[in-house]
Amino acid sequence: MTLNDLKTGMIVKTREGKYHIIMRDFIDQGDILAGLSYDNRISNSWINLSKYNQDMTHSEIPSLDIVDVYASSVYSADTPTKLLWERKEYKEVTMQEIEEKFWGKVKIVGNEEKHNDGWIPCSERLPEEHDSMFATLKGTSKWNDAMFEKVSDDVNVTVEFEDGTRKTKTMHTVDGKWKNDSFINMEIIAWRPLPEPYKEDEEE
Repeated sequence: MTLNDLKTGMIVKTREGKYHIIMRDFIDQGDILAGLSYDNRISNSWINLSKYNQDMTHSEIPSLDIVDVYASSVYSADTPTKLLWERKEYKEVTMQEIEEKFWGKVKIVGNEEKHNDGWIPCSERLPEEHDSMFATLKGTSKWNDAMFEKVSDDVNVTVEFEDGTRKTKTMHTVDGKWKNDSFINMEIIAWRPLPEPYKEDEEE
């Protein structure tokens, strides 16, 4: 799930533990997280959705990152019911850090299929983006609609077609969306970083 999937009436929980209601096109405020409710789980404030990235992290305040998304009750709009999405986070460590912890060389063993062979569902997160060559022009007279501010590195993706067939391809994201010039009528369901280039084994 990404920011664009949030719909009016959904309830979200932020990292600081507060609940808010999604309100799209709210009067003159635009798209917001509204916290106006008699329910004490709903904070009495609102946050503009324009402050959020596509992966639902806040661009300035980490405590406002969205960690859970719920459907609301048909009987009470401000009561969360079914959990639709939750943020799954993992601590990233290097092999060197692991070896230092165990005082020696280590080998990771286990059921690799359980870890999806490195594939990351798009519903979990998209590739990290960095400034594009056009980023410095944003907000100036030289900016035009053909430019983009953020871009990711190329990654492998799994695409699924309408008939259920799946294929792999190399793509990247632009401003939080997949750049796709090849396939139509398909969905990008997962991605993983490109592998390191082949290197010959060093002679011992």
